Amino acid sequence: MDENRPEQNKSPIDEPPRELENKPGSVGPVVAIVVIVAVLILGGLYYWGVQLNKEEMTGEEIENLPDEGLESLETQGTSDTLGAIEEDLQTTDLDGLDSELDQIETELNNL
Repeated sequence: MDENRPEQNKSPIDEPPRELENKPGSVGPVVAIVVIVAVLILGGLYYWGVQLNKEEMTGEEIENLPDEGLESLETQGTSDTLGAIEEDLQTTDLDGLDSELDQIETELNNL
């Protein structure tokens, strides 16, 4: 054995394990996937925020919405006779009286 040859003097302990060696290009695809996922998440959050802003109404917009129930009450007569009161009662539409409460309950449940 010749001690001047470096290949023969190396022991297996001096060599790094092959699993720990840096593999060129192995980090690039992982970084690209992380960036793509982050962009998709941010895009989804932006879209969701835009949709929420479209659905919200200001107080003035709600106040200016037409109210059919109020309009029908304004067309009632002013007489206090029993016949006129019964006629006004028959023409009053009470079917959608609680529809606003159902809408409010639905919105509160969606929060």
